[in-house]
Amino acid sequence: MISKFGETERLSKKTQSVIENIIMILESSGYCGDIYCGYPIINENGRKDFLKAIILLKSGIYLLYENDIEEKVFSNSLIYYLAQDSSLVDITLNFKEYVKLLNTSTELSLETFEGNDILSDETLLKVNRAIQQSFNLTKTDDREISSEATLGSLIKKRNNYIGKYDETQFNMVHSTIDSHQRIRGLAGSGKTILMLKKMAYLHFQEPDLKIAFVFYTTSLRSSMIKMFTDFYKDYDRYNEPNFENIKIFHSWGGKGSRGFYSDICEQTDSEYLNYGEAIGKADGEDPFEFVCKNLHEELKKQLDYKGTYDFIFIDEAQDFGINFFHLALKTLKRNVNTGFLIYAYDELQSLRAQVSIPSKVDIFGESTSCKDINLDTSYRAPKEILTTAHAIGLGVYRDVDDSSETPLVNFVDETTLLDMGYKNIGQDFKAGNRIVLERINESNTGIEIDAPIHVSKRVDQNKIVAEEIIRLLREEDVKASDIMLIDMDGNNLTRNYNQFSKSFDSLLFNTELDKNIHIKLVSGKTPSMTKSETAIIYTTVFRAKGNEANLVYLINCNKIQTSNRNSTYRNDFRTDEIKNVPLNVFQYDVGYVKQLTGVYPEQIVDLKAIVGDTSDNIPGVKGVSDKTAIPLLQKYGNVENIYEEIETVDGKMLAASWKEIGIKRNPIDLFKKQKDICYLSKKLATIKRDIEIEEDLEDLAVNIDYLKLSSIIDEYEFKSLNEFL
Repeated sequence: MISKFGETERLSKKTQSVIENIIMILESSGYCGDIYCGYPIINENGRKDFLKAIILLKSGIYLLYENDIEEKVFSNSLIYYLAQDSSLVDITLNFKEYVKLLNTSTELSLETFEGNDILSDETLLKVNRAIQQSFNLTKTDDREISSEATLGSLIKKRNNYIGKYDETQFNMVHSTIDSHQRIRGLAGSGKTILMLKKMAYLHFQEPDLKIAFVFYTTSLRSSMIKMFTDFYKDYDRYNEPNFENIKIFHSWGGKGSRGFYSDICEQTDSEYLNYGEAIGKADGEDPFEFVCKNLHEELKKQLDYKGTYDFIFIDEAQDFGINFFHLALKTLKRNVNTGFLIYAYDELQSLRAQVSIPSKVDIFGESTSCKDINLDTSYRAPKEILTTAHAIGLGVYRDVDDSSETPLVNFVDETTLLDMGYKNIGQDFKAGNRIVLERINESNTGIEIDAPIHVSKRVDQNKIVAEEIIRLLREEDVKASDIMLIDMDGNNLTRNYNQFSKSFDSLLFNTELDKNIHIKLVSGKTPSMTKSETAIIYTTVFRAKGNEANLVYLINCNKIQTSNRNSTYRNDFRTDEIKNVPLNVFQYDVGYVKQLTGVYPEQIVDLKAIVGDTSDNIPGVKGVSDKTAIPLLQKYGNVENIYEEIETVDGKMLAASWKEIGIKRNPIDLFKKQKDICYLSKKLATIKRDIEIEEDLEDLAVNIDYLKLSSIIDEYEFKSLNEFL
């Protein structure tokens, strides 16, 4: 089979016919290989040419051209690409031996391509990657390696392996946009990079077009702009992109940071609402969806508004609701060859409580066409991590109501599973049957997945992780920029960061490593995710989303189910396994405690701090019942976080937020007046566990003479107790 990369529509009809003939000759004779065509090449004089074709076979490299000028330009360009890989020096030095030049006017036949196999599979992969280096899916990893056995060596090999586009990726970038496009891409499939590359290619071809690139995660902006600029320079290294016509920004925007919504408000002289204003008016509706709906309605009234953008690219589209899509469509210009929306998504990475992305019909209506592009191969995530994440995302571990038809949060059919890169190797795909899913394309990455490390104190966790990072930097050819730390305790991010950074710095001080290496906090106050050779990123799971790193550490994982984002998690990792516990069995595990009380075991002290406990003379906050306390603890995790919110958030905004979780009577004043009592109550409810005990457990063991005990029980007529002996 011949894999075709690129398109031929910008080539002459004659050349298109020659290329089609070449593919037919090769495929009818059972040849396997790759053909590249239509790629733009800029001459030194700034003139734009389009590559006719490069054919890669084991019998050699074949370069198609139309005239003598192209022969020289294309040959020099190919030599330049190949020279980027030092292991291909033999081809560059003996160019005529390996590369055959084909004129489109020459009659071509099977004999043209026959001959001895002079290129191995490995060499062909390298040639592919060298040619595609200009397409810049990823940069060549040029780190210095001390040993082939190091983790850094494995990372380098992996990074350079994924430097080759697959056919779907390549053609997604270089195909003509003649309709709306919906791109489903798994984590690690390259969808963000490909979207930016596609936009760069479009801007290169048509620099006067107005194009917007919209993303959800605020920390991405600087890295997105840098990637786009680099990608554009791959097509035109003599000029800069025109950022008057290119807008790359966050979906909302605000003070000091231009966004899609704020920009349209300014252009159309429409009312702009910030987050606080929006949440106050939204009456429980998602604030961003609320402002998008309002602006969309306003634009419909402005009869002279004809749109702002020729194309809009949307990344991480699963995090947006239907009102945003309708607003985006309204801002598109309606022309013959423009006015299209290109959006990439993966519903299994959604940050929204609502899992499903709006359908094409909901967005565009029945009559509007939207092309589907599917990226089903993950090039970065090891298979073990990917399948685990998908199992969680689909709701495989979710507690299911008896009335539920399916345990899956987002029900899928076999076609959808194939689109996600899975095949069913179990029973028929029918309700009630056991299906077994297996990845289709991913091969073994060579990366081993370590078991979680359990520690009793945060200080121990920090020390263990910091020591491991130092070891990797010293012994494993790992760079600081390879590493990202994701703190699952987002409520205490700054405090946790300071503690970890202090632990890391003290260890770094006693090494020969570069003292400029540091832990970089990415938060609301410092949102830039731009990487440097000396920075190890420290952030939350929400700000990490859409970014990538070769090594990721998740810390403070005990906080996953006590965070204030609890409502967005689709699976309870601490599943309620015990449903019907016999009355005489006291198995109070995590799930059973949660079932009985509404909170997790570690939150019991916080529950008593709020509602009190008369049996233990714990006063609690008078006037606040468990109906209020439980939703607050489910949202904030503990008393400290509740008071932090009370003291830092506007009262009206906070009341509106609490109303969303079912708290109708506003208890803010009760909390404020009884703060000292609440903290005292928590202290009274907390069992002191740090007492020094000199005895060993063996010394405290009790040896019971059950025969003697039984006789005593009989003597005092405690007959029922004998049932438990």
